[in-house]
Amino acid sequence: MYRPLHTIIKPLIDSKATGVLNIVHYSNERGRIYFSSGNIVRISIDELKGNEAAEKIFSWVSFFAKFTDKSLKITATPEDIKNTEKIINYLAKLKKIIEKIKINVQGCETVFQLNKAEMNNGKKLNQEEQSIAFAMNGTKTVIEILVKSRLSEFQVLSTISNLAENKIIGAVRSHGYLSGKESKRFFSILMEILSDITGPVASVIVDEVFDSMGITRENLCRSDMGPFLNFIRNKLDPDEQDALNPRDIVFKTFQ
Repeated sequence: MYRPLHTIIKPLIDSKATGVLNIVHYSNERGRIYFSSGNIVRISIDELKGNEAAEKIFSWVSFFAKFTDKSLKITATPEDIKNTEKIINYLAKLKKIIEKIKINVQGCETVFQLNKAEMNNGKKLNQEEQSIAFAMNGTKTVIEILVKSRLSEFQVLSTISNLAENKIIGAVRSHGYLSGKESKRFFSILMEILSDITGPVASVIVDEVFDSMGITRENLCRSDMGPFLNFIRNKLDPDEQDALNPRDIVFKTFQ
């Protein structure tokens, strides 16, 4: 589920692309990064623009992204060129941390518990680490902690990753992938409904969303199902969207 934005942006810079990278966070916030000949010329999220928008987008780890070739009236200034280089270097550093997150945190449904023995050995935590470590009570999933936290997704996940790496917390339940039976039922229901709406392009739409989210049928987990279905729904025409009810599909999968 977790992926570095660096792996999406660097190929666009290297290929000197012009157009818009649309990004949808798991929380359904939407951002846009505009490229002119491989240089970033504008970043926005709804009403946010500039540095505020950039800081928020660059803290996203769970997202859907799609680039659209598009001619822009904006051209890159010398300052844009310098900033693009700074941004890609910054994202390259984040990429290394996100690769650790993928290993240590595994997914949004992982449940951790505080290792009291390690704490009793005198491990010192800063305020940010304490707020997250003591939320690890053996029942809350990572996604539940993310939703309630006031920190950015990247801050929360990197802190959890560090705590796990230092054995201050330990996983008591791992990432909740769909079982083979659940996965088969989920996609059977989805494809039946989607084919009625879109016809033969249903499988193309599903494959595009898988590619954009960076996941596969084999590693789709329960917490991915809602965003996955919402992203598919967003690809439909407005008059078709009501025919695809994500809650109904999830309910039928597990009934």
